[in-house]
Amino acid sequence: MKELMNILVYITYDGILDPLGQSQIAPCVKNAAKTFDIVYVLSWEKPLNLAGLLDTSCFPDKVVWIKRKFNKGPSRKVGDLISMIWTLFFTVLKLGGRKKIVIHCRGHVGAAATWLACMVLQRMRNILVLFDYRGDWISERVDKGGWSYDSLLDRLSINVWRWLEFKVLHWADHINTLTARSAERISDIYSVDREKISVIPCAVDNSLFKVDPDARMRLKSFFPDLSPETVVLGYLGSIGPMYRFYSFVNLAKILVSQNPRKKFIFFVMTN
Repeated sequence: MKELMNILVYITYDGILDPLGQSQIAPCVKNAAKTFDIVYVLSWEKPLNLAGLLDTSCFPDKVVWIKRKFNKGPSRKVGDLISMIWTLFFTVLKLGGRKKIVIHCRGHVGAAATWLACMVLQRMRNILVLFDYRGDWISERVDKGGWSYDSLLDRLSINVWRWLEFKVLHWADHINTLTARSAERISDIYSVDREKISVIPCAVDNSLFKVDPDARMRLKSFFPDLSPETVVLGYLGSIGPMYRFYSFVNLAKILVSQNPRKKFIFFVMTN
């Protein structure tokens, strides 16, 4: 009897064309292609990023990348969720029989869409689901200002997503999260079996990120007066409310008051 084909369907609301996607998701997809016979990637990309596509030649031939447009605004988010459900449903449906399918849901939106689509699909296919929890996305949206408890509509959205979160956490075959504390919280608050939760922290691939001996010379394009005694501190990442960027600014003020030779450089991207 012919062996089952192992297929991974990776669904993410975070675009691969975002800096985060290029640093976290793209390497994950390439590594997965070493294990699975075929990898389908379903991602929702910002229109600005779609204008200059990432070179897909970095992916092996066995990776099929299906891109959809990411939309802003509450009503359009509902449209994105519906788009995710239908895209996933028809992607899995067209794969046919005699296949073992693993669906990797990165984040809450992808997981909710998968749960809704699989109400039918799991009865028809040999499917396992991994909920890549990442973090408490609902609380993060409140911290960022995307939702407010002062708004009746936002409170309704929060309650709906908490309900969906509860359903998906109990339904998924396995869950992975970033920290041991997060795993304990999921297990305690939602009464999820701790044995089905794995902790996979964010990490750095040292084969990609190396110390550059010429870095100081390159910095002269930013700081022409750079001397061997100058200390340069860098900030790389987002500066939204939840990241407490003001704390780094306060640190910069204190350090400069102590030593005027200190320099600061910020690498941020917002769109």
